[in-house]
Amino acid sequence: MALRLVGFSPHTHTVQARINGVSAGSLTFEGRACVLTGEVPGRALLPRGNRLELDYEADVADRRRSTGWSTSTTSNVGYRPEPVRTAAVFELRPWSPALPRRAPTT
Repeated sequence: MALRLVGFSPHTHTVQARINGVSAGSLTFEGRACVLTGEVPGRALLPRGNRLELDYEADVADRRRSTGWSTSTTSNVGYRPEPVRTAAVFELRPWSPALPRRAPTT
């Protein structure tokens, strides 16, 4: 997952991302633009209807006079299948006419 963020106030911004309730990463930044990257296990994703949630906080000295402001401009959520962790065990031998014949199947 990659989420491009833009800060519109001169504060320190903190964003935490979750996909379907599973943490996908967090980022603290100052300035105008940055990219939050992260990942969740494939088993946390649904065939459709996945939900991206963002928690935002700004380091503001006086919340009555000032607020932080940041927005997301683009997002890219891709699915990369998890690698297979078990291997099929087999033995490969050259063909030999001495091997027993199998009965035909019907």
